[in-house]
Amino acid sequence: VLSATRILFGMSEQNELPPILAKTHSRFKTPYISILLTAAITLVLTIQSSFLTALTIATVTRLLVYATTCLALPVLRRRTGAPAGFLTPMGVVAAVLSLALIGWLLTRVDFAKEGLPILVAAGVGLLLYAVYRFIRRKNSPVS
Repeated sequence: VLSATRILFGMSEQNELPPILAKTHSRFKTPYISILLTAAITLVLTIQSSFLTALTIATVTRLLVYATTCLALPVLRRRTGAPAGFLTPMGVVAAVLSLALIGWLLTRVDFAKEGLPILVAAGVGLLLYAVYRFIRRKNSPVS
């Protein structure tokens, strides 16, 4: 639950989602709007399905986030001009092996059961992202 809220928070901080998702609680310093939104979406998806389906959805989405991180490693290693803070031995090899493992794990998922809720969640997320980008682009001054 907390990793999903941090993704919304981070994307909002990078101006990829509405700034309200980056708003933090004055006392606890947590992104409470992101937490509430994630909890509400999780509640709806959990009520509409079984516990095992909710668990599978959480696992698949986490694997997809890890996969994007593994994909980013070789790209960022080539693109950046700044030296890395640390180098992991066989970092790119480990990323490729991780992608292979993630791909194998995803082939074991019964998408007939969990596919629709995953697609709905992904669709809602992509729609929110696209609408915000459209609004931001429309309201930005032309250079």
